[in-house]
Amino acid sequence: MSSARDDLVQQARDVLSALGFDKTRSNERSALTLLSLLGLRPGASWADASRDLYGVTPLMNWMAEHLGKRYAPNSRETVRRQTLHQFVDAALVVLNPDDPSRPVNSGKNVYQIDERAFALLRRFGTPLRKKNLPAYLDQRPGQQAAYAAARDRAMIPVTLPMVPR
Repeated sequence: MSSARDDLVQQARDVLSALGFDKTRSNERSALTLLSLLGLRPGASWADASRDLYGVTPLMNWMAEHLGKRYAPNSRETVRRQTLHQFVDAALVVLNPDDPSRPVNSGKNVYQIDERAFALLRRFGTPLRKKNLPAYLDQRPGQQAAYAAARDRAMIPVTLPMVPR
């Protein structure tokens, strides 16, 4: 592994942490997935990021070709369920922006970095990112906060009768 690749992967992990992803969701696989979605190769600047549509298999192929990480074909579900699903939940990534009516179990599903997230990510490493991050997080609080909010909404208040002593 090259140091340029390792540095870029660490930067992506730092970005995911800054965006509110927990340690499990800011692992190497998640960092590689983010870099692939942005089309960022070692040596590239975050300002060079792109915002293309990718299916899971093309993402995995991109990781292998440009980032030197080969996943077995049966890892496709792991990338989808344990990384892309969380990215969608946190509004970092949009599922099927080209056809929102596409069934969730379609083999033609594609993913794309959200517009607001893309604008922020292109500023990684600049003073503007630090300035814009709080505003972004106010609008999109991140994966941990989204899951906590869902848990809180699911709670039903219960009042128990007083039992005499």
